[in-house]
Amino acid sequence: MRFNEFRPLFEDDFGDEYGDDPANYIEDDADHEANDALINTLRELQFSAADKKIPKIAVSALLNLVKSKPGGEAFDMNALDKAKKNDETVKSMIKNIEDNEEGVKYVFLNPVEPIDGPEGEVGGGDNGQAGMSAPEKTVASMANRALSSRS
Repeated sequence: MRFNEFRPLFEDDFGDEYGDDPANYIEDDADHEANDALINTLRELQFSAADKKIPKIAVSALLNLVKSKPGGEAFDMNALDKAKKNDETVKSMIKNIEDNEEGVKYVFLNPVEPIDGPEGEVGGGDNGQAGMSAPEKTVASMANRALSSRS
């Protein structure tokens, strides 16, 4: 907490903003911990469903996964809605939340963005040798030859 928020506790004049109850000055970090548990769970789901066209998970399953993580013990549907509205990271990970034909509520995830770059060559572009020293180029060439001989 910042000193200016506690200053009225040490002065005779209490402000109208918080009143004279010291409990009004205490902040709770539980929302941040629950959001972190949600974000970690969503990342795990995104990466494990990278091959799916439309990754989705039932809300009840997502809530159970988040509750099993430290900080997410009290996570519920209200916390999910609040995180989707207020947390930019969660907004970018969740496409939408909607019911299917049977009335089961699902969370649809945005797919993971692929990492751009040349594939199949050790060391990256320019024949796998961009920005390398001579010994590194030699090792990269040997690695590429070994990889190509396996194919």
